Amino acid sequence: MPLVCPRCGPPLALAGHRRRRPHRPRAVAPKCEASPSHPLVLTRRAVSAAALLLPLPASWPQLPVASASEAAAAAEAQGESGVAEGLELDRYTDQEQGFTLLKPASWPRESTKSAEVISAGERSGHGGLTVYEIEYALDSTRGGMKRIFSAAFVASRKLYLLNIAYSDAQEKPLDSQTRTVLEQVLHSFDSV
Repeated sequence: MPLVCPRCGPPLALAGHRRRRPHRPRAVAPKCEASPSHPLVLTRRAVSAAALLLPLPASWPQLPVASASEAAAAAEAQGESGVAEGLELDRYTDQEQGFTLLKPASWPRESTKSAEVISAGERSGHGGLTVYEIEYALDSTRGGMKRIFSAAFVASRKLYLLNIAYSDAQEKPLDSQTRTVLEQVLHSFDSV
Protein backbone atom coordinates (compact mmCIF):
# COMPACT_ATOMS: atom_id res chain seq x y z
CA MET A 1 0.00 0.00 0.00
CA PRO A 2 1.50 3.36 -0.98
CA LEU A 3 2.10 6.02 1.62
CA VAL A 4 -0.33 8.95 1.56
CA CYS A 5 0.64 12.45 2.62
CA PRO A 6 -2.00 13.88 5.07
CA ARG A 7 -1.73 17.36 3.53
CA CYS A 8 -1.42 16.53 -0.16
CA GLY A 9 -3.35 13.28 -0.42
CA PRO A 10 -2.37 10.27 -2.56
CA PRO A 11 0.21 10.69 -5.32
CA LEU A 12 -1.20 11.80 -8.65
CA ALA A 13 -1.21 9.40 -11.58
CA LEU A 14 0.68 11.09 -14.39
CA ALA A 15 -0.72 10.71 -17.89
CA GLY A 16 1.13 8.13 -19.94
CA HIS A 17 3.27 6.95 -17.01
CA ARG A 18 2.78 3.65 -15.30
CA ARG A 19 3.61 3.28 -11.65
CA ARG A 20 6.69 1.27 -10.93
CA ARG A 21 6.20 -2.06 -9.34
CA PRO A 22 8.33 -2.97 -6.37
CA HIS A 23 11.42 -4.99 -7.28
CA ARG A 24 10.86 -8.71 -7.05
CA PRO A 25 13.62 -11.26 -7.46
CA ARG A 26 13.23 -12.89 -10.88
CA ALA A 27 15.05 -16.15 -10.58
CA VAL A 28 17.46 -18.06 -8.41
CA ALA A 29 20.62 -19.63 -9.80
CA PRO A 30 20.32 -23.40 -10.28
CA LYS A 31 20.83 -25.44 -7.13
CA CYS A 32 21.43 -22.27 -5.10
CA GLU A 33 18.93 -21.64 -2.35
CA ALA A 34 18.56 -18.02 -1.22
CA SER A 35 17.95 -18.79 2.42
CA PRO A 36 19.01 -16.47 5.25
CA SER A 37 19.05 -19.41 7.70
CA HIS A 38 22.14 -20.94 6.06
CA PRO A 39 25.29 -18.80 5.85
CA LEU A 40 26.82 -18.47 2.39
CA VAL A 41 29.87 -20.72 2.10
CA LEU A 42 32.39 -19.73 -0.54
CA THR A 43 34.76 -22.19 -2.19
CA ARG A 44 37.72 -21.41 -4.41
CA ARG A 45 37.45 -22.63 -7.99
CA ALA A 46 39.84 -22.35 -10.90
CA VAL A 47 38.20 -20.47 -13.73
CA SER A 48 40.94 -20.83 -16.32
CA ALA A 49 44.26 -22.47 -16.98
CA ALA A 50 46.03 -19.25 -15.89
CA ALA A 51 45.68 -20.19 -12.19
CA LEU A 52 43.10 -17.51 -11.45
CA LEU A 53 40.75 -18.45 -8.63
CA LEU A 54 37.40 -16.92 -7.75
CA PRO A 55 35.39 -17.42 -4.57
CA LEU A 56 32.00 -18.85 -5.58
CA PRO A 57 29.10 -20.20 -3.50
CA ALA A 58 29.68 -23.85 -2.69
CA SER A 59 26.15 -24.79 -3.75
CA TRP A 60 26.70 -23.66 -7.36
CA PRO A 61 27.39 -26.50 -9.76
CA GLN A 62 30.96 -26.70 -11.04
CA LEU A 63 31.24 -26.96 -14.79
CA PRO A 64 34.32 -28.54 -16.35
CA VAL A 65 37.02 -26.07 -17.41
CA ALA A 66 40.09 -27.00 -19.41
CA SER A 67 43.04 -27.53 -17.07
CA ALA A 68 40.98 -26.43 -14.04
CA SER A 69 42.02 -29.44 -11.98
CA GLU A 70 45.73 -28.75 -12.58
CA ALA A 71 45.31 -25.06 -11.71
CA ALA A 72 43.37 -25.89 -8.54
CA ALA A 73 46.00 -28.42 -7.46
CA ALA A 74 48.77 -25.87 -8.03
CA ALA A 75 46.85 -23.25 -6.04
CA GLU A 76 46.32 -25.62 -3.12
CA ALA A 77 50.06 -26.37 -3.09
CA GLN A 78 50.88 -22.64 -2.97
CA GLY A 79 48.90 -22.00 0.18
CA GLU A 80 45.93 -19.83 1.08
CA SER A 81 46.66 -16.87 -1.20
CA GLY A 82 45.86 -18.77 -4.40
CA VAL A 83 48.28 -16.61 -6.39
CA ALA A 84 51.23 -18.22 -8.12
CA GLU A 85 54.51 -16.96 -6.73
CA GLY A 86 55.97 -16.47 -10.22
CA LEU A 87 52.85 -14.73 -11.55
CA GLU A 88 53.57 -11.14 -12.54
CA LEU A 89 50.74 -8.69 -13.16
CA ASP A 90 50.78 -5.83 -15.64
CA ARG A 91 48.92 -2.78 -14.35
CA TYR A 92 47.44 -0.05 -16.51
CA THR A 93 45.86 2.96 -14.78
CA ASP A 94 44.03 5.76 -16.56
CA GLN A 95 43.91 8.72 -14.16
CA GLU A 96 41.42 10.74 -16.22
CA GLN A 97 38.85 7.97 -16.60
CA GLY A 98 39.58 6.48 -13.17
CA PHE A 99 40.06 2.78 -13.85
CA THR A 100 42.82 0.23 -13.36
CA LEU A 101 43.30 -2.94 -15.38
CA LEU A 102 45.30 -5.93 -14.16
CA LYS A 103 46.29 -8.88 -16.33
CA PRO A 104 48.90 -11.59 -16.02
CA ALA A 105 52.09 -10.52 -17.82
CA SER A 106 52.60 -14.02 -19.18
CA TRP A 107 49.00 -14.67 -20.23
CA PRO A 108 49.12 -17.56 -22.72
CA ARG A 109 47.76 -16.73 -26.17
CA GLU A 110 48.16 -19.87 -28.23
CA SER A 111 46.34 -18.44 -31.25
CA THR A 112 48.42 -15.24 -31.54
CA LYS A 113 51.83 -15.62 -33.16
CA SER A 114 52.73 -11.92 -33.29
CA ALA A 115 51.19 -8.45 -33.18
CA GLU A 116 52.71 -5.17 -34.34
CA VAL A 117 51.26 -1.70 -33.77
CA ILE A 118 51.39 0.25 -37.03
CA SER A 119 49.86 3.50 -35.83
CA ALA A 120 48.12 4.85 -32.76
CA GLY A 121 46.56 8.24 -32.27
CA GLU A 122 43.65 10.20 -30.95
CA ARG A 123 41.29 12.75 -32.41
CA SER A 124 38.63 15.07 -31.11
CA GLY A 125 35.14 13.76 -31.69
CA HIS A 126 31.66 15.23 -31.47
CA GLY A 127 31.14 17.32 -28.33
CA GLY A 128 34.84 17.28 -27.42
CA LEU A 129 35.07 13.52 -26.87
CA THR A 130 38.47 11.96 -27.39
CA VAL A 131 38.38 9.09 -29.90
CA TYR A 132 41.38 6.74 -29.80
CA GLU A 133 42.40 5.00 -33.04
CA ILE A 134 44.83 2.10 -33.37
CA GLU A 135 45.97 0.16 -36.42
CA TYR A 136 47.93 -3.05 -35.99
CA ALA A 137 48.96 -6.17 -37.87
CA LEU A 138 48.10 -9.50 -36.28
CA ASP A 139 49.47 -12.91 -37.22
CA SER A 140 47.44 -15.74 -35.72
CA THR A 141 46.91 -19.45 -36.15
CA ARG A 142 43.26 -18.67 -36.91
CA GLY A 143 43.20 -16.86 -40.24
CA GLY A 144 46.84 -15.88 -40.71
CA MET A 145 47.84 -12.23 -41.18
CA LYS A 146 45.15 -9.64 -40.49
CA ARG A 147 45.09 -5.86 -40.45
CA ILE A 148 43.03 -4.57 -37.51
CA PHE A 149 41.63 -1.03 -37.32
CA SER A 150 40.24 -0.14 -33.87
CA ALA A 151 38.57 2.96 -32.48
CA ALA A 152 37.29 3.59 -28.96
CA PHE A 153 35.69 6.37 -26.93
CA VAL A 154 33.84 6.77 -23.63
CA ALA A 155 30.50 8.58 -23.55
CA SER A 156 27.89 8.60 -20.77
CA ARG A 157 30.03 6.21 -18.73
CA LYS A 158 29.94 3.59 -21.50
CA LEU A 159 32.83 2.31 -23.60
CA TYR A 160 32.17 2.20 -27.34
CA LEU A 161 34.48 0.06 -29.50
CA LEU A 162 34.85 -0.47 -33.24
CA ASN A 163 37.08 -3.25 -34.57
CA ILE A 164 37.56 -3.80 -38.29
CA ALA A 165 39.52 -6.91 -39.29
CA TYR A 166 40.73 -7.43 -42.85
CA SER A 167 42.76 -10.35 -44.18
CA ASP A 168 46.24 -9.10 -45.12
CA ALA A 169 47.92 -12.22 -46.49
CA GLN A 170 51.08 -11.97 -48.61
CA GLU A 171 49.32 -13.48 -51.63
CA LYS A 172 46.52 -10.88 -51.37
CA PRO A 173 47.74 -7.75 -49.55
CA LEU A 174 45.51 -4.85 -48.53
CA ASP A 175 45.12 -2.57 -51.56
CA SER A 176 45.06 1.23 -51.27
CA GLN A 177 41.39 1.62 -52.29
CA THR A 178 40.18 -0.84 -49.62
CA ARG A 179 42.48 0.75 -47.06
CA THR A 180 40.99 4.19 -47.83
CA VAL A 181 37.45 2.87 -47.35
CA LEU A 182 38.38 1.18 -44.05
CA GLU A 183 40.04 4.37 -42.79
CA GLN A 184 36.93 6.39 -43.72
CA VAL A 185 34.78 3.99 -41.70
CA LEU A 186 37.25 4.22 -38.80
CA HIS A 187 37.28 8.04 -38.87
CA SER A 188 33.47 8.19 -39.01
CA PHE A 189 33.14 6.33 -35.68
CA ASP A 190 31.91 9.00 -33.25
CA SER A 191 29.10 9.80 -30.82
CA VAL A 192 25.88 11.33 -32.09
